[in-house]
Amino acid sequence: MMRPTLARHRVCRLAGRRAAVKQAAVIGIPDPLWGEAMHAVVLLEAGSRRPRRVEFQDALPLSQASKILQSELRRPFREDRARAVD
Repeated sequence: MMRPTLARHRVCRLAGRRAAVKQAAVIGIPDPLWGEAMHAVVLLEAGSRRPRRVEFQDALPLSQASKILQSELRRPFREDRARAVD
């Protein structure tokens, strides 16, 4: 099994482009499958808001106009609710 390689410096550079990111570092941590996996540590600017959860996907659902279909992203979290707000 092969996995794509993503350079640590590239991840840090991408994270650092965000205005709320003050500093970022990527380190290798032990991984039972790959031997080592990347782990990002991010320091946000004081007062910056942050999401409670972050999810990584291989692809996002898109409309024919190439806009992200947020309703499709919400669907798994709203399936148990009687009323969904999109």
